[in-house]
Formats: sequence, structure tokens, C-alpha cells
Amino acid sequence: MLSSNPLVVVGVFLLILFFVALIVGLVLQRRRTGRDTTGTSPDWVNSVSSAAPATGELIASPVSEAIEDMVRERLLSDPELKKLEVDFGTSTDGSLEIWIGEDCYTEVSSIPNGKIRKMIQDAVRTYNEGTG
Repeated sequence: MLSSNPLVVVGVFLLILFFVALIVGLVLQRRRTGRDTTGTSPDWVNSVSSAAPATGELIASPVSEAIEDMVRERLLSDPELKKLEVDFGTSTDGSLEIWIGEDCYTEVSSIPNGKIRKMIQDAVRTYNEGTG
């Protein structure tokens, strides 16, 4: 039997509303985490979302940021390329974007400048070897 006390009715209504909002929030959060089938987000997702990017700096995983830093160091050693802006970012679908100046590339192999392409490949190799 449903109580006729208005405080009980309002309390039950607010409790139901709270649980509905909680469930909707969890569903939306699960959709935002992407295609992860384990039910947990990779560690880099949490570190990226809590990091405050520099002004104009795109957000990428810590691994991509480390490789970006190595590429920037290599660019400084080349007089022709040292003023070139390189930025790694993460697109809305989670894939890597490599910005060179105003141009965006989603694959290293599609970068037309062979020197830059080689610098990125060397930085990736150095990172993977743990000597960066």
C-alpha cells in the first residue's frame, strides 16, 4: 500500500530519479570510453583527460607525446626544419593525428617529406628500444 504521506512520496520519487540519472550517466560514460571490451579504460586515457594541455597543444597519449618530444628535438638539429611545428594529437575516434604545420596526417607513411617521415620513424624506434 502506497503511503499518503507527501514526504514519503517525494522521497521515493527523488530516489527513483537519482537511480535513473545514475544509470543514464553510466551508459553515456560507457559509450564515451569507446570499444574497450574489458570494461576498463587504458591508463593513458585517464592521464590524458586529467592533464592540462599547453595552449594550442593537441592532446595525445603519453607515449605519443614522448615521441613528439623526440621528433621536435631531431627537428631542431636540421636547419631547414627547425622552425617547423609538429604536434601529435588524438582524433575523436581515438586514432593518432600528426600535425605538421597546418597539415594533418593519420599515417606516418602519408607524410610527403621524407626527412620528417624518417625522423618520426627513428623516434618511434628509439622509444620502443627504450633508449630515448
